[in-house]
Parts: sequence; C-alpha cells; structure tokens
Amino acid sequence: MKITKLQLKKIINEELESVLNEKSFIAPKGFTPVAQIEGPKAASYVLNNGGKPGLYSTNNGYIVAVDSKRVPHLWVPMPDPSKPREVSYDQAIKNLEKAGYKEADFNVPGSTGFPSKR
Repeated sequence: MKITKLQLKKIINEELESVLNEKSFIAPKGFTPVAQIEGPKAASYVLNNGGKPGLYSTNNGYIVAVDSKRVPHLWVPMPDPSKPREVSYDQAIKNLEKAGYKEADFNVPGSTGFPSKR
C-alpha cells in the first residue's frame, strides 16, 4: 500500500493534534508517590481499585491522586501541629482541581490510622 505525501501529512497532523489535546496530569507540590510512603502494594491497590489518571480521592484528611503515568501520589497531614505542612489540605485540593483532576471514591492508603502492609 502506497501513501501519498498528502495522506502522510494528514495522518501526522491528526496524531499531533491528538497528542496535544491529551490532558497531562502531574502531581502538585506537596504530594509524594504512594510507593515511597506506603510501599508498592499500596500503590498497586490504588490502581486496581478505582484509581485512574486524573482522579483523586480523600479520606480522614489524606488525599491520593493518580498522575498521567499511573503513579498514585499521597498528601499526608502532619501529626505535629507545630510543624505545619508547606501545602495545606485546602490548597492541595485547589491545586488538584486547578490541574483538572476530578474527585472520585477509591482507597486512600494510610488514611485508616493503621500502618499498611508493604
């Protein structure tokens, strides 16, 4: 099958437009990859139980958000009130929504108060 220059140009332009229109979700400041805090099993659990790119979920003051690379990131409240977080809970939520994330209902690692199994 031969492709003309015009056809090739059209295909390239369509692909380029498709890539440029894709939304890229990046974890905002103050979030840490779940695997670094709770271990790789917790990260896999998030992805296998409703965590999808562009979604975030909250529970007991914790926030988990999944970026475009399917990496879940966690915002954890500080247990010591004398050392407040650099990014507050409210600001973290605003940053997620500003970046185009949508709230959903899925597991938030570490939010139950019990240590997760690594």
